[in-house]
Amino acid sequence: MIVPADLEFAQLHKILQAVSGWRNYRLHDFIFFAEEKCVPVARLVPVEEGLYYDEQVIFERNILYLSFFRSTNV
Repeated sequence: MIVPADLEFAQLHKILQAVSGWRNYRLHDFIFFAEEKCVPVARLVPVEEGLYYDEQVIFERNILYLSFFRSTNV
């Protein structure tokens, strides 16, 4: 699957649901890991309630997909 880099995570979630046949029955989060380690460096959640359980979590609204990937010359 190829998606535009300027997609918001909320939009990416909708696309993933559509291509997978999912129906939005469960909450989700996006977790990013350090490249050299299996240590989470960022976690994005779709609802504000998720912010209450983890101080380092990020609310995904208006966050762009490309903001979590370093640029490379491909």
